[in-house]
Amino acid sequence: MKSVGLLVGGLVVLLAFAAWSAHSLEGTATVYYDPATKHIYLLPGRVDLRHGAAVGEYHDHIEKDGWGKLSIEGNPLHEDETQMFAAGYLEGAMTQKRIYQQYTNIHSVFWHNATTIPASLQAWLKAQDKWVRDNAAEKRAADPYWGQVANVLAQFDGLVKGYNDFAPALPGRPPRNMMSEDQLRNWVYNTHCSALIKVTGDLSDIFAGHTAWFSYESMLRIAKSYTLPLSNPSTQSKSVIFSSYPGFLVSLDDFYITDKELVVIETSLSVFNESLYTIVRDNTQVLLSWQRTMLANRMASSGPQWASTYSRYQSGTYNNQWMVLDTKRFEQGVQLNPYTLTILEQIPGYIQWDDQTSILAEGYWPSYNVPFYPRVYEAAGYVEMAQKQPVMASYQHCCRANIFRRDQGNVTDFEAFKSILRYNDWQNDPYSQGHPGYSIAARFDLEKSNPSPEGGYDTKATSYARVKQMKFEAINGPTYQEQPVFAWTSQWDAYSHVGQPLRFHFPFVTMQPAQFQ
Repeated sequence: MKSVGLLVGGLVVLLAFAAWSAHSLEGTATVYYDPATKHIYLLPGRVDLRHGAAVGEYHDHIEKDGWGKLSIEGNPLHEDETQMFAAGYLEGAMTQKRIYQQYTNIHSVFWHNATTIPASLQAWLKAQDKWVRDNAAEKRAADPYWGQVANVLAQFDGLVKGYNDFAPALPGRPPRNMMSEDQLRNWVYNTHCSALIKVTGDLSDIFAGHTAWFSYESMLRIAKSYTLPLSNPSTQSKSVIFSSYPGFLVSLDDFYITDKELVVIETSLSVFNESLYTIVRDNTQVLLSWQRTMLANRMASSGPQWASTYSRYQSGTYNNQWMVLDTKRFEQGVQLNPYTLTILEQIPGYIQWDDQTSILAEGYWPSYNVPFYPRVYEAAGYVEMAQKQPVMASYQHCCRANIFRRDQGNVTDFEAFKSILRYNDWQNDPYSQGHPGYSIAARFDLEKSNPSPEGGYDTKATSYARVKQMKFEAINGPTYQEQPVFAWTSQWDAYSHVGQPLRFHFPFVTMQPAQFQ
């Protein structure tokens, strides 16, 4: 392997490049920052938290168990934005091959045969990005909130540069605004997820889990953990672990565990009332959902803190029901204290959140892409949609509400909890009405008349003890619990799945942060 020597702060660093950047995805690396020249250097195969701005470890086990595993840790001796940029740079460099594959696969999901992003959307994104960057530059020194926004931008900029520096020179490189996918998902009506929070009858344990629904073309997955010890006084959480995808700094499913013992989950909400779209179109002085999610995870140690932080500068893009489970408020074997569970719902122009622990105390909180709060339900157009399609749009009587209500009482341990999130017995379950998409883990690829490779394609689950250890279990791929294993056969040749395993018959895998010395 070719290398070149560089002097950084009295330390000779060998910057290995070429063969590593173009081919290898495995192992460890350190990013160094030279304040004199403002240059950043990456050294693969080394963990150096004494001198480096950030260290990382990546293992590409996608063919082995369905997941890549990425852990990144910053050095508190460096300024916040330097740490964040270095963290993003490491991720962009170490996962560049998978980023390109992910972009290749999902481009057609959103744009079909289009070769360019619509000019109006590009203009909106550029105006929003300029407003955020101008405000961060002006206010970050005096306002901790905007200092954290600057940190988010630094990590994103590092991700872009790390990718661009180490990716081979290929045509069609992913555009800078790939992270702005939350606007696009709002336009995809059939994006759904299933989530469940369950407390055992004797209050001995509490479980939280999530099954993401989307196109199977998105099944390149990476579990990520960031430990970023920032000096910003608004920093509450320094570590987070979450399920994710190549090229994204957020989960997007979403499923997070923070070192403040918060579990943060969401299921998406559709906006059938298209008159609300003008609220989004006419306002670029906002923070996107992925930006606000990163801020809330970092700046919160409780459900109310998370909700109030997330609500600032809301964009009306990627509208969700958010569940924030504060396991510190759960007294094992005793009680659920107020704000053990905070529920937030967003639509364009409106956010509502409150304590819903009293409902969880009855045994469970289900989530299935239908608003809980009546004002959100009505404003988003669910009243009319429920009249047309009650099996998916009625809060009380949609198929997944009925299945969760019937079966959650059988969940008495963690294995049973994982099982209910993988459930799909559409051939025999009357609530599924003979449709493979009407269950907890949908399988639209099994439709007889118009099959398509989409549905529930993963499950993430954790428990009270696991949260304290920042652990969760995850499985990649459509459910095979009651159904056949999904494989990319010739039936699906028209759908891009570059870099994916051909057959998704993986077990649950335990995810936890790497320990750097």
